[in-house]
Amino acid sequence: MNLVTKGLVIRETDYKDSDRIVTLLTEERGRISANCRHARQGNSRLKAGTQLLTCSEFSLYERNGKYTVDTA
Repeated sequence: MNLVTKGLVIRETDYKDSDRIVTLLTEERGRISANCRHARQGNSRLKAGTQLLTCSEFSLYERNGKYTVDTA
């Protein structure tokens, strides 16, 4: 299921070599934890949108109750 929502990054945690886990504060769903694959690589399109205290429009993909950031 795809979800497009505006959110504020209130927490970021580095995970493995190039991934990041972010906690988003959204108006519709409240607090959401989401995985951002390859967000720490130099040429990543998610790098700027997933930094701490960034307000952005997120496209999230839900699978088995877990969210993954598609675009920011």
